[in-house]
Amino acid sequence: MPNVLEIPMKGEYDVYDITHEISKYAKENNVQNGIIIVYSKDPLVRFITIEYDADLLLDFKKLLSEIAGDNRFLKASILSPSITIPVINGRLELGSFQQIVVLDLNEREGTRKICFLAVEY
Repeated sequence: MPNVLEIPMKGEYDVYDITHEISKYAKENNVQNGIIIVYSKDPLVRFITIEYDADLLLDFKKLLSEIAGDNRFLKASILSPSITIPVINGRLELGSFQQIVVLDLNEREGTRKICFLAVEY
């Protein structure tokens, strides 16, 4: 069953940790073994797995600026519009310090729609 999460975001490289929401979705849908696909149709919303630490996130944003300057669409082109998370024995298969993070490259604030879908095997 697909799910849509609406997140109010500030734009300007705002980040949001959705790990808890994805884990909750897996439990509520009794996903034991499979994958969860997370995606957004917004051309400037991207996903990363990273330790949700303020300094590390700031370094990541600086790196994006060094690579692609001010061009938001170029930055979006080197990041993924979706992410696939394995689920094993009912748990998200993430590293100890890994969180699923939404990165908003839009200039303006707004509500971003994040979709996720479980595929079991």
